[in-house]
Amino acid sequence: MDIGAFVGTAAARGRIAVLFGTEGHGLTPDALARADIRLRIPMTGALDSLNIRDDGRHRLHRLHEVQQPR
Repeated sequence: MDIGAFVGTAAARGRIAVLFGTEGHGLTPDALARADIRLRIPMTGALDSLNIRDDGRHRLHRLHEVQQPR
């Protein structure tokens, strides 16, 4: 599931843990096996890599926004 679609779901408003894998190897098979939902960050255009710190900050901020009471 794309992370953009996930933030619109009820699951994004509950308690969650976010794990970020490395670009080359991702998460370990054990971490993947324990995950309820796997999200991906779609890559478009000329980009073939993202700075995980910068992208993670953006994604966590968006998750924080959807968890706030309306």
